[in-house]
Amino acid sequence: MPQSPTADPRPFHMGDGPVGCLLLHGFTGSPAEVRPLGEHLADHGVRVVAPLLPGHGTEPQDMDHCTWVDWVAAAETVWGALEPQCSHLFVGGISMGALIAAVVAERHPQAAGLLAFSPALKASNRLLALSPLLRHVVRQIAAPSSSDLVDPEAAASLWHYETRSVAAAAQLYRLQRVVRRLLPRVMTPAIVFYARHDGAIARDSAWRYCQLLGSLPKTYAVYGRSGHNMLVDSERDMIMRQTWQWMQFCTSRGGRDVIDTSQEEPLVDGHTAIGRGADRPGSGATQRNHR
Repeated sequence: MPQSPTADPRPFHMGDGPVGCLLLHGFTGSPAEVRPLGEHLADHGVRVVAPLLPGHGTEPQDMDHCTWVDWVAAAETVWGALEPQCSHLFVGGISMGALIAAVVAERHPQAAGLLAFSPALKASNRLLALSPLLRHVVRQIAAPSSSDLVDPEAAASLWHYETRSVAAAAQLYRLQRVVRRLLPRVMTPAIVFYARHDGAIARDSAWRYCQLLGSLPKTYAVYGRSGHNMLVDSERDMIMRQTWQWMQFCTSRGGRDVIDTSQEEPLVDGHTAIGRGADRPGSGATQRNHR
C-alpha cells in the first residue's frame, strides 16, 4: 500500500533535448522520489526517463521473487533505448537507485556523469545483513513508522510500500556487496549527495561510496537540513540547482571543471571535508571536489 494517496508512482518520460538522464528510485519506492528533479531537468531541456523497477509500485509481495539482477536489467533496458537519442547521457539514482546507477555507469564508461543521492551502500539498520537468513522465516516486515524528513509536507510527495519483503531486502544486501567491488572501476565523472538527517543509511555510506569511486573528477556534497529522500525535502531546490549546474559543466567542459574548487576546512561530522563558507544558514551545501 502507498504511504501517500496523492503521490504518483508511475514511471515518467519528460523533455526531448539532446542531453538525457536516466533516474532510478530507491528500494520499495517509486519514481515519485525523483520526479521533482526530473521536472527541474526537463524544464532545462533535458530528456529524462524514470522507470518503475520490477516488483515496485504494485503490492509488497511482488518483490518476493525479484532479484538485484532484475532491477539492473530494467535500468539497462531504458539506458539502451535512451542512448541513441542523446548526445550526452547521465545516469543517477537515489538510495538503492544510486547503487544501480553505479552498475550502469561501470558498464557504460561513455556515460556523461553519475548522480548519486543518498547512496545506500550501507544501511543504518544492521539487520539488513541478516536478511539472507531471515528470509527463510519471515516474509514481510513493517517499514519504519517515523520519518527523517525535515519538511513536514514532503511525505505527501512519496509513494512506497508500508511493508518490506525480506527476500527483496536480501537482494539489496547482495547488491551492496556487488557495488562495493565495482565502484573502483567506475570512471565517469560523479557527484555524490549526503543529507545529515538521513536515518536510512549509515553515516559513512555516501562518503564511502564517493571514496571508492574510481571517478575523476568527483564531487561530494553535504546538505544539513534534509532527510533520506532529499529530492523532496526542504533543500530540494538547492540540490536540484547544484545538480543541473554540475551537469552543465560535464557537458560543456568534458567533466574537467566540476563546479568550483574550494579551500578545505576541518572535518565535519567526522567524515567529510567541506568547502569554505558552506553549510551556514542561507548558504549552499558543504562540498569537496576531487580531481
